[in-house]
Amino acid sequence: RDEIAIVPTLSELIEACGERFSSLNNGIDRMYHAWATRNNDTKHIEDIYGEGEAPEEAVATLWLVLNKK
Repeated sequence: RDEIAIVPTLSELIEACGERFSSLNNGIDRMYHAWATRNNDTKHIEDIYGEGEAPEEAVATLWLVLNKK
């Protein structure tokens, strides 16, 4: 049986993070960093972020952090 993998777009990943998504930038370390706010605060908190070599990877990592149980 064939299996199909669905790869979300960057926009879909950002939307999945919800209203807590704050920003995405390319750092001086050449890694992308996606930030979220804590409890809908207006400032991002350093321990709520994801990083990756591509914007999609950084936001996907952020989603995992936000949804960690």
